[in-house]
Amino acid sequence: DPRRFATFGEFLDAYTTQMDAMLVGATENTKAHERQWPHINPSPLLAGTIDNCLERGKDIGEGGATYNSVGCVGLGLANACDSLLAIKQTVYEEKRFTIDELLEALEHDFQDKEPMRRYLLNRVPKWGNNDAGADELACHIADHYCDTIHSFTNGRGGPFQAALFSLDHRIEFGEVTGALPDGRKARQSLSAGVGAMTGLDKNGVTGLIGSVTKLDFLQTPNGSVLDVM
Repeated sequence: DPRRFATFGEFLDAYTTQMDAMLVGATENTKAHERQWPHINPSPLLAGTIDNCLERGKDIGEGGATYNSVGCVGLGLANACDSLLAIKQTVYEEKRFTIDELLEALEHDFQDKEPMRRYLLNRVPKWGNNDAGADELACHIADHYCDTIHSFTNGRGGPFQAALFSLDHRIEFGEVTGALPDGRKARQSLSAGVGAMTGLDKNGVTGLIGSVTKLDFLQTPNGSVLDVM
């Protein structure tokens, strides 16, 4: 219950705890699917082209290959960062809005709360503009996500590898995501790749790249994407 948090630090800790729980659930589902792979889709011809599968007498789906990684794709970095920044600034620092007011506005998709939405959208720093505070928070989120993913072992005995990109999933996931504290309305698309939310990179391409290059891309061995528009 966000009403219980006296400080933004407590709020951020709760956010990362929730993210960890979601990642545990997602990876457990993946592992359960992987265990069915050899039964549903055996691949003897493909396995026959891989030395380690031949040596071990195991199919690809059974972990015969040396490299048995599986990717876990994270999206919406800008939405997460911008939403947390909005809460930090407007609720805990400025005390412009109470957490109850913000929760009510989100529940009703900012109905009759357009001034609040505009403030959240335009008066809070956003990821992708080379802003030190925003960049620090985004890197914190990305690092925590990657570290958590890399602590898991997949269903074939290999590693999970973190990725940060969105493809068209940002549209379909956005359609089932409610309003967010960053000023985004319900059912709108989420942010693309590791970049800013669409239209909110207001310091140009150099500002965008200045933010994104602060991320540790050694932490995303399964890939990351920056769309520059």
